[in-house]
Amino acid sequence: MTTQKQNLSRVKSQIATVILDFWEQTGPKTPFHMTNLLKYVRSRRPNIAPDSPSRVMRDLKQHKVIDYVVLNRSASLYKFI
Repeated sequence: MTTQKQNLSRVKSQIATVILDFWEQTGPKTPFHMTNLLKYVRSRRPNIAPDSPSRVMRDLKQHKVIDYVVLNRSASLYKFI
């Protein structure tokens, strides 16, 4: 396992459930900015790096745990589907 994969695995074990909680609370019709997710995660896991929630969210999508669309990439606007 590479260092990058090890780091993702470690961070995922710390925040995947927090991201899933955010997913359940947000629902499929409410757009959100990545900063909203970061604030949510950091309020529960304060020592998480700023890029970690987006990395873990992409990993969860890749593994078909959640799904989302990017509504506006430059504004970091997303919506779960």
